[in-house]
Amino acid sequence: MCRMGSFPARRIPENPSPFPFPCPCTGALERSNRRSHCKKTSKQHRPFRRYRPKEQDVKETFIDKAPDRARCHGCTPADRDPAAQAIRAVAQGAARASTTTASGVRGQWRASSIRILGTAVLAHTCLMGAVQAAELTAGGPGVAKPKEFQFGEVTVRTKGTMTYGTIIRADDRNPELVPYGNGVAVGVNGTARGGTNNDDGELNYGRGDHTSTVLKAVLDADLKYRNLGMFVRVKAWHDFDLEDDSVPHGNAANGYAPDKNLSDKGFSRLGRFSGADLRANVYGNFDLDGKSLLTRIGYQTIDWGSPGTILGGLEQINPIDNPARLRAGAVPEETRIPIPAVFARLGLNKNTNVEAFYQFGFRPSELAGCGTFGAFVDYATAGCNQVFVAPVTVSDAQAEDLGLVVKRGADGDPSDGGQYGVGVTYLAENLGQFGAYFANYHSRRLAVSVLKSSGTAPFIPGDPNGENVQYFVEYPEDVKVWGLNFKT
Repeated sequence: MCRMGSFPARRIPENPSPFPFPCPCTGALERSNRRSHCKKTSKQHRPFRRYRPKEQDVKETFIDKAPDRARCHGCTPADRDPAAQAIRAVAQGAARASTTTASGVRGQWRASSIRILGTAVLAHTCLMGAVQAAELTAGGPGVAKPKEFQFGEVTVRTKGTMTYGTIIRADDRNPELVPYGNGVAVGVNGTARGGTNNDDGELNYGRGDHTSTVLKAVLDADLKYRNLGMFVRVKAWHDFDLEDDSVPHGNAANGYAPDKNLSDKGFSRLGRFSGADLRANVYGNFDLDGKSLLTRIGYQTIDWGSPGTILGGLEQINPIDNPARLRAGAVPEETRIPIPAVFARLGLNKNTNVEAFYQFGFRPSELAGCGTFGAFVDYATAGCNQVFVAPVTVSDAQAEDLGLVVKRGADGDPSDGGQYGVGVTYLAENLGQFGAYFANYHSRRLAVSVLKSSGTAPFIPGDPNGENVQYFVEYPEDVKVWGLNFKT
């Protein structure tokens, strides 16, 4: 690590400079006022903290255009290249993360954040199961500042976010997660004793492969006229890798055709590789005998719980858009699915509110499509309609040809009604807000069930009479939740 500044080497002060400066060898950001040795090159860096590159310098390498006092005498041209520094940081972050990875661990950790020549490069490691991926989200300011426009008595407020990013797998395929029959086609000696129904994403992407490269945007518009208003949110996305790049294994939607691009045929709208979604609601603020009343009807999220990594609780009232959450540069506004509902909040006094909602249309959480890197299983999402019952020595494509599959039956659709909730909040001064809630809703997460065979045998390859055992997904109804929360 390098420490750079404008004084001879001596004891580092307890309160270093608040401005970080990048080491020209490693790109690491340091906050020291002192000069010392670089551990990579064992050379001393001359101070360059006062140097400010001119506009034309930005087009080329920062260190190469700096004066002598800004040079690291032990660096090579590759060491001084900002692009190389960014790539090196991603690789180092992935390597650090892989040393702590255990089989079955799921989560996401941010490894490093770099700023080079005014371009923000975010590199973090995604750990999914026993595999790792590195994500790069690049390109200047992607968040537009909120804007306000006035048209007579109508006020329009807008804000938006646009990102372009890619996710790269940073580890090899794990043989322990790959059955033998499927592994042969991709050059992996699979040792898994099962798993033919949850290995498509593992098989389709190897080390260094781009699992997703997406351009997307989220735009909000809030229109107000006196005490009435309308809120509109539109999001759009296009994944270049999933749409156009070939993969060695395939998925159920493309018939497990090797070396072809994946298909999203039959996927739901939010699960497709490219698309758009628009949701809106109308609202009003009223005075009810000296008490404030907010009403809202349309597609909306119910902000009763706190988003977290642990499933369950009040936050599960809002369905989750997992494909959006797994895309590079995901923002919170696009990861929750609005539900059609009526919502009201009555202020009894300045500290106490009573809230209630009634949902008049069911919407489930969205899962990543089969064959994609973030897919949990290969048979649950719409368009992925079969479960393999072949031995692990038989590949998915062979199992399809032999008819060694259990077909999907008609899914169970819960009713649209019967979903509601009430809550009370109290704001304690100098302490925080307390809340108590009750909700009755239909599960946003699917459950897999089985229909027994109507024939004399439970399973006949190819299902010639349509009497084999079948599976389907359903959503349990009338889930009751009591909740308490506290917000500071």
